[in-house]
Amino acid sequence: MREQCCGKVSKFKKLDESIHKPLYDKMHKKLTEHKSYHRRLVKRRSSTVEPVLGTLMNHQNMKRINNRGLAQANKHVLMAAVCYNLKK
Repeated sequence: MREQCCGKVSKFKKLDESIHKPLYDKMHKKLTEHKSYHRRLVKRRSSTVEPVLGTLMNHQNMKRINNRGLAQANKHVLMAAVCYNLKK
């Protein structure tokens, strides 16, 4: 059964497209057709999200995560976000 799914050479199956591909395509179409909507979204993101990421990277040591494993990395990011929120 493994050979049918992954093949003889590969040890794992790689998905090229996400199950959310139709939603990505719909959003891409909306952004390319409506330039004013695209500008509004970029302006909103740059004023809300990017300063937070910049602060986390510069002041909360988020340029590099020195933990191994996804659970440890998630914990590092969560603690940085908690510190950021407490300082606010």
